[in-house]
This record gives sequence, structure tokens and C-alpha cells, in this order.
Amino acid sequence: MKTGTKILMGVIILLALFTGARVSAADVQPIVPAAGGAAGANSYQYEISETASASVTSVPVRVEQGGRVQFDIMIRTESEDFGLVLSNNSDLRQALQTEDVLDLSTNCEASEDGLRRVKLQSCAQGACTWYLHLFALDGRAMSVTVSAYHLDTVSYQSDGELKKGKWLDGFSYTGKPACYKITAAKSGCLKIETSTDVNITLLDGKKKEIGSAGGGVYGKDVYFAVKKGVYYVRVEGFDSFRIRYTLESIQLQKNTKKTKAAVLKKGKTSKNMFLLGAKSAEHWYKITVDKNKSVKINIRLSANAEEENFHYYLTQQNGKKQKQIEDDDLEAGKETLRVKLKKGTYYLRVTGTGNGAYSVSWK
Repeated sequence: MKTGTKILMGVIILLALFTGARVSAADVQPIVPAAGGAAGANSYQYEISETASASVTSVPVRVEQGGRVQFDIMIRTESEDFGLVLSNNSDLRQALQTEDVLDLSTNCEASEDGLRRVKLQSCAQGACTWYLHLFALDGRAMSVTVSAYHLDTVSYQSDGELKKGKWLDGFSYTGKPACYKITAAKSGCLKIETSTDVNITLLDGKKKEIGSAGGGVYGKDVYFAVKKGVYYVRVEGFDSFRIRYTLESIQLQKNTKKTKAAVLKKGKTSKNMFLLGAKSAEHWYKITVDKNKSVKINIRLSANAEEENFHYYLTQQNGKKQKQIEDDDLEAGKETLRVKLKKGTYYLRVTGTGNGAYSVSWK
């Protein structure tokens, strides 16, 4: 997307006042993107006459197969209030009001030869009809040349079901996020991977956001700790992307109190998680050191939240008293604590106020 919400809103406001000339899609030659790439692009010429007030010319675009389509556009005009909007909607005002915008450009600068050059692009799941809206809010004349062609013939999907470990070619655009179904066969940590940075939100089986932590995480690798069940992944971006998910099976433990501490044996790994949408929690582990020695404790955290959302505390049990040995924030990735301990009993407490999964071991 070449412009942001502010420009979109500005265009909407101006078009709300628009009472000028409109050329309907039925009155102009439709664009049919060529399948053979830029070298074989189909070219079209549109001459838009000057009018006393704003004008909009809507050109149908007949996409004959799925894939990414590019439009190389050259404009000659003296207008300073012009633009191009690519949409599924044949009515420009409705397209902008509902944010059904595949791509757009406004008021691009002229080069030395006086031409203004624009590239628009979007993805199609299959055969469909788009509309290229050419508008001049001051009614100035425009001479527009459009070359249209497929960059590829991949069938991009904005919905459907993701299969564990399988990549899917997806796309989303302003006003229409992509949404994919995921079935978690077991409880555990979902890892959502995408080929580019996008905003990802996890929804429940009724497509409702799960807690505040579900409301949008920006990045390529995103983690969600979940129970067994059906979920939906909402993806907001402005282009095509590849997406897949994997699921690390983790059984939620009940070691939420010191009296229920899980025994963590030397050399063994324990996994646990803080469920998405759950309240803050803490997990307790009991460690027994048989002699004075240097100990290494490894914690690997899979999470999206900032480091202050997760913390660990290591204490020594001395009769009825506990002595604080170490504590620190946990960051996503692997954390290693090296500490000299005396023979005795220790407790490792891991706390979290966000969504994440982790493994812990010591030797």
C-alpha cells in the first residue's frame, strides 16, 4: 500500500462532496492483464476530458486466473488532486467508505518528461473482476496509459484452513484481513510463521479475540499458548505472504503453588505454559542439590511479550525460611543461569502475566 489511512480519509471526505461527472465501467474498455509477464503486457490508453467539476472514470479489470497482477501506469495531467484506486467495488465512494481498497496512489510527482509513473499491484485467488478508478477532483484532463500483466499465477488465498507444517500462499489488503482456520489437536504452543512482517491476531472458534494478548502481534514468528481446540488466525497486511503453523505439544501443569511444586530432576526437561487469555500465574519447581557445586539452569521461552511480562526467582529453603539466590526478567529465547549452590533444597518460581510457553532444565 502506497498511502496510509490519513490519505484514504482525505480522499473519502473530498469524494463525499463529489457531484461531478462519472464515467461508468460499462462505457470504457476493460483491462485484461496478460499472463506472460511484463514483456507481454497488455496496454490500454484512456483519454479523460476536462470537466467543470470532479470526475471519476471506472475501468473494469478482468483477471482471468489467480496470481499477483501488476499495473504500470503513466499519467499526463496538470491536475494536483488526482489519484488511482484499485478495488473490488465498481463504485469508488463505496470502495473508500468500506476500505475495499486493493491498492492506491494519489498525486504522484511528475518526472522530467512530464509523465507521472505509478505501479499498482494486488493478488487474486482466481478469476475475478476488479475496478481501476481514475479520478481528478479538480476536473482537469488526464491521459492515462495502463500496462497490465501477471507477475505469477499462484492461487493466493485469503481464507481457508491451514494444515500443520504446510505453507499457504495468502494475501490481505486494507479493509479485508485474511482469516485462516487452525485445529490444535493437543494443548501446546502454536507458532505462526509468515514470510513477511504482518499483524497476527488469534481468535477462538467463534472468531472472537482471546483476551488482550490476542489483539494483534506484529512480526514474522508469533507464539500462542493454547488448549486443544479450533482457532482462527487473522492476518492484516498490505500484500501477499506465505504462512504456516506448527504446534509443540505441552501439557499444562498444576504446579501453581509451592505446595504443588513439580520435582525437577537433574538432566530432565520440564515444559509448561501461560495460556493466552488467562490471568497472571506462577509455576513452582523443586530442585535438590546433593552437594556443593556449580549449577546451570536453562530456560527457553517462546513468547511475543516484552521481557518484563516473565520473571524467574531462585530461592533456597532453610528450615521454614527461604533465602533469595537469584531473580531476573525472562526474554524470548534461551536464558542460562550459572550459579554456585550449596547442598540443599531450592525452589525455582517462574511467573508470567502474558501468553507464552517455556522449557526448563538444570545440570
